Amino acid sequence: MKKYLPIKFYQKREITDDRLTNAGGSKDDPSWVLHGESLEERAGLLSTGIDDIIKTIEIKPDKYDYIPSIIAVELDENAVAKTHRNSIKEIFNQERDKNNVIGFNNENELLIKVDSVNDATKIKRKLNNSIRYAKGISAITNIAAYQPIIENTENSKDRKIIKVSLFNYFDYSLNQAVKSAFHDLCKENNIISKEVFYTNDLIIFRLENVESNEQYLKLEEFPAIEYIIPMPQFKISNQEIKQSIDIELEKPKPDKEYPVVGILDGGIEQTQQLSEWIIGSNNSYPDELLDKSHGTFIGGIVTYGDSLEGKIITGVNGCKIFDAAVFPDTNKENITEDELIENIRENIKSHPEIKIWNMSLGYECMEADSDNFSAFAMVLDDIQQQYNIIICKSAGNCSNFLSNRPTGRITIPAESIASLVVGSVGNDGTPSVFSRKGFGPANIHKPDLVSFGGNMIKVGEKYIMDGVKSFATNGSFVENLGTSFAAPRLATLLAGLDFKIAEEFDPLLLKALAIHSAKYPDTKLSQIDRVQLMGYGIPDTVENILYNSDYEITLIQSDRITKGSFMEILEFPYPESLIDQHGFYYGDVTVTLVTSPVLFAGNGAEYCQSDIDVKFGTFDEIKQLKITQGRRNEYGPDGFENLLMPDNYGRRFINADFDNPFTRERTLLKYGKKYQPVKKWHFNLGELTPANKVKYLTAPKKWGLRLTGLYRDFAETRAVIDGEQLFQDFCLIITIKDPNQEKMVYNEVAHLLESRSFIHNDITLRDSIQTQVRI
Repeated sequence: MKKYLPIKFYQKREITDDRLTNAGGSKDDPSWVLHGESLEERAGLLSTGIDDIIKTIEIKPDKYDYIPSIIAVELDENAVAKTHRNSIKEIFNQERDKNNVIGFNNENELLIKVDSVNDATKIKRKLNNSIRYAKGISAITNIAAYQPIIENTENSKDRKIIKVSLFNYFDYSLNQAVKSAFHDLCKENNIISKEVFYTNDLIIFRLENVESNEQYLKLEEFPAIEYIIPMPQFKISNQEIKQSIDIELEKPKPDKEYPVVGILDGGIEQTQQLSEWIIGSNNSYPDELLDKSHGTFIGGIVTYGDSLEGKIITGVNGCKIFDAAVFPDTNKENITEDELIENIRENIKSHPEIKIWNMSLGYECMEADSDNFSAFAMVLDDIQQQYNIIICKSAGNCSNFLSNRPTGRITIPAESIASLVVGSVGNDGTPSVFSRKGFGPANIHKPDLVSFGGNMIKVGEKYIMDGVKSFATNGSFVENLGTSFAAPRLATLLAGLDFKIAEEFDPLLLKALAIHSAKYPDTKLSQIDRVQLMGYGIPDTVENILYNSDYEITLIQSDRITKGSFMEILEFPYPESLIDQHGFYYGDVTVTLVTSPVLFAGNGAEYCQSDIDVKFGTFDEIKQLKITQGRRNEYGPDGFENLLMPDNYGRRFINADFDNPFTRERTLLKYGKKYQPVKKWHFNLGELTPANKVKYLTAPKKWGLRLTGLYRDFAETRAVIDGEQLFQDFCLIITIKDPNQEKMVYNEVAHLLESRSFIHNDITLRDSIQTQVRI
């Protein structure tokens, strides 16, 4: 089907669509709140925990008496929600303007700082007043001193370089004093210490010369230790198979502009095919210490990917590359995590004009945690937010298939929230046997997307490589496989989109467009398997992403939601032509939301501190509302039904045969959870249950859209202390299609936008680039 109509931006209407958040919450205690003997027993248990904390404070050396002790407060699983935090904090905060909560650990553990025995005694008094503090006491199952994470204390060879994290007390002068004391401790024990910058919220030290158990024990005894681990060191492997290929490749035309991708890798060789495409380089190491085979292969995919594979994957015909050699040949030179981070940050900082970067580097054996985000992942998030860029990151490779074991989880730092994380599929569209799966910590959906990275095909008892093509450092054609070579295809796609769009660079828009366009290949996988292995699927080409046919329209909204308000469009332009002969609305709808969330390191599973709740559906009428203390808006929808909720749809469709094309594309379930920076729904209105069709799709129903910002307790508390206004930037994309390809949906919705006073415009595109690949 020919697509020639540009997708559209639209804006909310300032007067009618901006709304104020209503007051809410119930004053009744939840059912899990304890009473009587059970309450007294819980209070006694917690009080004993505080007694133990007092003992640890009393034996603390005098020179460290100003360093707060950290206690781990384990929460009942029913009390983890933000609405219960005030009752818990009431027990531990001794002053109204003082917040002793410094973070969140794992899924259900608050980290509380206690300054002195006096503070601990006040906490114990509140625990003994069980009736007054019943809700807070009921929410807590245990109180104990925080136990630092200590790894590999027995293996002296792992002590060559040590990584130490200190607690952030969110008090500048206190943090400075603690860091100074830690430096002194290291100096007294002949330990070389250096503070290394990860993010503003993380306090990380690199230590060398830790050679004895006595030195190690001195470090463990320091009161502000969060964890002590060996400083991670990187290695990269690269296996190539030579190919005899006869492909005519185009060189860049001198009078033509091209997209640009920065490649963070081990260097790119100036082969005859690539030399004219390389616009610059910045090597963190001399040439003799580089192994450029991995980076050269990636450079070939970015520049010639579609042509080498003989098929249109991205639709980008030629892409310039910047060579950032941040990684040495590890057979000649070791590199630690902090050094790699410094190299990455310096290259990105030095080249602000490059907005899309590929990073096919990571720990091949260090899987992402189920609860806590790695410091490296948080660094990538920080860099992308600070420099307004996108990093395309490989999901990681796994060799478990060789021993008939299930695929492992994504590796650090592929749980990075801001990065576009890419897994691999084979040429037949099935997940590559080596491609690692999600989810990330706190069930964050990673990988985001997949592309072609080759596969291993089992023939008898052996595996045969079915790889992807690029170049060796001598310019010969070679074949290789890995998620490392799927990620650069997405970097090329994003660079092509950015180059084609004549708008200000917007990372949320580019990620949203790619994810919105993605579909699942024809593989017989359950929905949960599709999500874990393939994220949102394989994205479309540049041209197909940016254009609509007559029978569909794609609407984009890029905006910001501030705390205390929400957006509600009660005249959403759903086409009235999509009403069938029985009087029911029908249509195929895709909704994608990508946000830039509030992030706070040191909060475990609650690292992502904000969310946007999306509701899209139908209602009867706009009704007048009475303004009260809890209600702040003069009007609202009568009977709003959110059609993004999966229980509106028939089970027989949700569990439909895999041969059903729509089943393969469905992304309705599991993608709408709270605190997910990326959400996507794809649904067909014809699949509502018969009863729900009558209730929610009978014309003349009206259509509405509501976006509401949500924030976790820690972010709200810090915003009050720091005097900041919480907000979230977002990009929302909605596509409405006529599945029968009969109704002129594009023109009809465009007229509705006009008649209902929406400011709207076609996406502005550059005419000077021809992105269609000639194969």
